[in-house]
Order: sequence, then C-alpha cells, then structure tokens
Amino acid sequence: MIRALQWSALALAFIVLAASSSLRLAANGLSCAPWPICYGQTVTADAAQAATSTRALRAIHRVAATVFGLLVLALALRGWRHFSRAERLAALLLLGVTIALAWLGRYTPSPLPAVTVANVLGGLALVGLLTWMLAGHARVTRRVAVVVTVLGAALALQAADGALISARLAGAACTQPCERAWLPGAAALWDLARAGSATDVLGHQLGGQPLYAVHALAGMVLLPLAFVLMAAAGGGRAARRLLGFIGATVAVGVLLHVFESPLWLAVVHAILASGTVAAVGALLASDNNVAMETIR
Repeated sequence: MIRALQWSALALAFIVLAASSSLRLAANGLSCAPWPICYGQTVTADAAQAATSTRALRAIHRVAATVFGLLVLALALRGWRHFSRAERLAALLLLGVTIALAWLGRYTPSPLPAVTVANVLGGLALVGLLTWMLAGHARVTRRVAVVVTVLGAALALQAADGALISARLAGAACTQPCERAWLPGAAALWDLARAGSATDVLGHQLGGQPLYAVHALAGMVLLPLAFVLMAAAGGGRAARRLLGFIGATVAVGVLLHVFESPLWLAVVHAILASGTVAAVGALLASDNNVAMETIR
C-alpha cells in the first residue's frame, strides 16, 4: 500500500512538472510564429492563455496537483508508524514542500523570478524525495554522501538558472549569435527579487545572453564533473543511470539551441532534468559498495 502511494505520487509529480513547464513556456511564446518576433509579447501570452490546449493543460495540472497533495497526506498518515526516522523526516518535507507550492500557486504566474525559481526547485525536490523513499535508502558512506551533495547543489543551481531564462523571457536571446556572454550589470539578472525581462533589467536587446552563457557552460562542466564524481563514488548502476540522465539533458539542451527552441523539446528537457534529480535521490539511497537497483 505504501509503495503504491509512493509510485502514484511520483508519477503525478512528473505530470505536474510537465504540465507546469508546458504552460509557462507556451505563455512565453516558445514555438510561436513568427519566431522570434512573437516571443515574450503580451499578445502571444494572451493567445496561449485562450488556446484550448492551454485550458486542458491547466485542468490537468490542477487535478494532478490536488490528487498529489492528497496522496502525500495519505502516505504520511498511512506510513508514519512504519517509517524510520529518516523516512518520517522525508514525509514531513514532502508535506511542507507540497503546501508551500500550493501557496505559491496563488501568485503564479508572477513578475518576480523568485516565484518561478521556487516552483521549479520545489517540484524537483518532490521528485528527489519520493525517489529516495522508493529506492530503499540503504546506508551510504561519507564519500557517496559528499558526491551526492555536490551534485545536488550543482543541479539545483543549474535548474535555477534555467528557470531564470524562462522568468526573464530570455528564451530567444540566442537566436542571434550568442556573443554577449557578459554585459555591464549582468549580475542583476540573478536578483530574484527584481522583476522584469532580461531586456528590461539590462536595457539591452541581447540582455538574456549571459543567462544562456552560464547555463550552457554549467551544463558542459556538469557532465565531466558527474563522471569524475561517479568514479570516485565507486560507479554502480545508480551512478551510471545518473550519468546517462545528465548526458541526455545536456544533449537535449544543445538540440534546443540548434532547432530554435521548439516547445515540445523544451518540455522534454524539463522532464529529463526531473529524471536527473530522481537519479540523484536514487544514488543517495543506494549502497556504495553494492550496485543496487536505483528503483526496485
């Protein structure tokens, strides 16, 4: 019963993440025509909001998020007596993040990047926690704990920067050659309490390019970093799966740039990023010395 609740909640978490990404990116104007002129325009956002597909996705998102919340509550109540101390903490974190995301939903969409970043990171946290619980949470060595902590922090920063690209309406910044890796005052782009598009913040048409540059560079560094850290952690099936997810996420990120950011590919990128976080949770739960299944 408990594992059925966990699996159902994990599946719904992916549905909510995919629907949320689709709604946000479609409102920004990914896949609009004529690209990139239509991107980030009010008329584009209005048209996306009025579309039948958007209304359907919004309904799916609302229903899935509601059922997810009920499942998490049922999981905490049903499993509390059987959970270890660590599992109880994970269940409480699941409830806390779910409640926080429901509260944030009242202010979404928001002109403040902090809201978008918190929604993205909160959704990824739910996936990671559920995967950790499903994977069996065997004890790990300090070396594995350090590896997972470093990778988790790097992935969180990378996901936050990706969310900022969306929040700052920078998705079309590199349709021209990405030559502005840095601009005067570009640090303001990462001020989560400052509203406005990248163009508004920097007063430059290519103001979003620094966000792209950091995201691309971090992605290229993350792959070899993950390979080195996985080798240090002793390899194993969980480590190889994580490396595969990171590689696939980076590859799809490159394809997004090559094919001018089609909406469906951007959603695939978001789902793969969620899968990467799930693989981190599974790695943390797996034994360092025995190559376990990441999710049995």
